[in-house]
Amino acid sequence: MKKGLLVLSVCIVMVTAAIALFASGEDPVLSELKRLGLATGWPSAQSKERLPEAGGLTGPYWGLMKNVCKEGGYDLAAFAGKDVLFTRFSEQKKSNAVSPDVCVYSYEDKIACVFLLDSDPGVAGSMYPVQSVNKLIESYVHAESPAGYYDQPEPFYQDIVSLGPKAVNGLLKALASNDAAYARKRTGFIFMLGEIGDPGAYEALKDLFLKTQEYPARERIAISMASCLSPDRVSDYVNIIFQEFKETAEPFLIATTFNKPATENFRAVLKYKEPVAWISWFQEGDNLENTIKRCRNLSKPILG
Repeated sequence: MKKGLLVLSVCIVMVTAAIALFASGEDPVLSELKRLGLATGWPSAQSKERLPEAGGLTGPYWGLMKNVCKEGGYDLAAFAGKDVLFTRFSEQKKSNAVSPDVCVYSYEDKIACVFLLDSDPGVAGSMYPVQSVNKLIESYVHAESPAGYYDQPEPFYQDIVSLGPKAVNGLLKALASNDAAYARKRTGFIFMLGEIGDPGAYEALKDLFLKTQEYPARERIAISMASCLSPDRVSDYVNIIFQEFKETAEPFLIATTFNKPATENFRAVLKYKEPVAWISWFQEGDNLENTIKRCRNLSKPILG
């Protein structure tokens, strides 16, 4: 019995120490993620792993891992044969949208590799170098818009959107940047987040919406917010639109519906002039799903 209590006490002390280290912000893993602009919560998993010797970093598992790390600017081979700490940060999923996990290999106070993970490591297409997203965004920011801008998409725009949720963290960092070059592309970042429609972008877009007064920027942000809706945020979204748009809320919310029957039903609800009725309407049947589809389509740049 005493032995069991001793083991439990040691475990509690170790867990407490680990939490304190992460909370202090001094942990090298958190420092690296902050440098990369990756927002994460608490680690969802940690384990010790022994990396293969240099000659063993080949094949569908370690070969893929080595290449992904190299593309992200890390040399995994420098830590071959060492016992490294694997840390995984998993976001809580509140919808069917999939946000990649952030994974880190570290050795003592050194970072061996940071990468993004969709599923199990070693599966082709499941791992992505974290820097590839940032490099694409940087290329997009500094690329010159083509002649006849409205006739064709901007360079690198579609490449970023095609990454889906993997691009969200990088886009949010870019959206918050005070750099003049990034500020000029802010509308493009909002378009991209709307097209991707990941719920992980909702709160950042909401904060930006509440700070923005210019037209049509506010409407543009509001549509991208709707693209990122999840059932638990419907009430929050409708209340914000109701309060912020006031007289113009009716045509705006009708514009975000996806089909004529849904629009007609919504017109009937509008006579109550109360957010609670609007929220109930959104939550019935496929109205929310259709609204999200409509707003993702509205988020695409109009060409031609």
